[in-house]
Amino acid sequence: MRPVLGGCYAPTALLRPPHPRRSTDDLEAWEKKVKRKRKNLKEGAPGYWDFYQMLGLEELRYKASAEDVENAYKRVNLRFHPDKCGIGAATPAQREKIEARYKLIQDAYETLTDVLKRRLLDSVDLPDAKLASGLEAGDDFFEAFGPGFRSLERFSEKVPVPQLGGPATPMSEVNAFYDFWYAFKSWREFPHPDEEDAEVAPDRERKRAVERANAKLREQAKKEETKTVTAFVSAAYAVDPRVVAATKAAKEAKAAKKLDRGAAKREQEAAEAAAKAEAEAAAATAAAKAKEEAEAGKKNKEAQRKAMQKEKKRLRVASEPAIASGRLASGLADVETLCGELALAQLSELAGALEGAGADLDAQVELLTASLDALQSGYRAKAEAAAAKAGVAPKPAAAASAPFAAAEVR
Repeated sequence: MRPVLGGCYAPTALLRPPHPRRSTDDLEAWEKKVKRKRKNLKEGAPGYWDFYQMLGLEELRYKASAEDVENAYKRVNLRFHPDKCGIGAATPAQREKIEARYKLIQDAYETLTDVLKRRLLDSVDLPDAKLASGLEAGDDFFEAFGPGFRSLERFSEKVPVPQLGGPATPMSEVNAFYDFWYAFKSWREFPHPDEEDAEVAPDRERKRAVERANAKLREQAKKEETKTVTAFVSAAYAVDPRVVAATKAAKEAKAAKKLDRGAAKREQEAAEAAAKAEAEAAAATAAAKAKEEAEAGKKNKEAQRKAMQKEKKRLRVASEPAIASGRLASGLADVETLCGELALAQLSELAGALEGAGADLDAQVELLTASLDALQSGYRAKAEAAAAKAGVAPKPAAAASAPFAAAEVR
């Protein structure tokens, strides 16, 4: 079994130190093994040397913890220390290679234990994952888009990163997942081939100037990454079966709600129309009834008027003997007073009584005088009541010889 370094198996060739008296083939093979075969990587650039491979962490890579790195370094450092590789008996050429290899191991340890340097290395350590842009017929959404999200999550500034989940994942978690990815912030750096090494700057001011220039070179690539990730997330959201189903259900619910609102509106309009028709019918009925009542009142009033005229005429005819006798104080004026002040029933009753008296002149005069006295007494009582209410003294009573004067009546 191969020896274990930091939780993974280290390559046997990596752990076997080259013998100084042998050829330099082993050293050259080691160098080829730990060199990255990626395009656009110049010597000295992050990722040019496979530092994970040097420490036996090629399987864990960016997942290696700080403890994994420490344990792996201790083992590799002990095995590849120049003193353990027979540097004392090595030729000058072999000594140079042994020392160069040991220095690279120190560089690997320094890079993997420095947060910023390791991030820079991890930014270019693995080839960019292929991000799906859609689904072909028969493709499984989770198989098509899952690897892309998993490859990007390691660059997230915010942890933990929500997972894509599966078909049964609640929509609250699905929405939270896409909210996270639409606001995704990556710590990934994009070293440019034209960058300068800020570490070899002669002074702090020059170092800062180099860092600013390098940041500007990386800026466009950073923008492209953001654009790429956003397009990938949008593509996933557009074909996510859970989102598609939820969107369809929401549209159907909205349409049903709209239909219900339409039905309710129609019902309300029908009820309002019925109420309006009922109100109009009631108004028409009331108007017809009022018209009938008005016509009936008009007819009744006309009948009353004719009846009054008839009874007044009866009274005048029946009073002619008494008027002609001169025994009434004001004669015809007293009869006209009675015609103007008595009600229909009173007129009819008085006229009937006069007609019943026949040729008895005394009875006629007595009936007329009594009616005039009763009328005068009624008006006097009303005048006294009004005076008492107003707090003034009532007018003195009229003389007995003039039972009822027309002026007093009016």
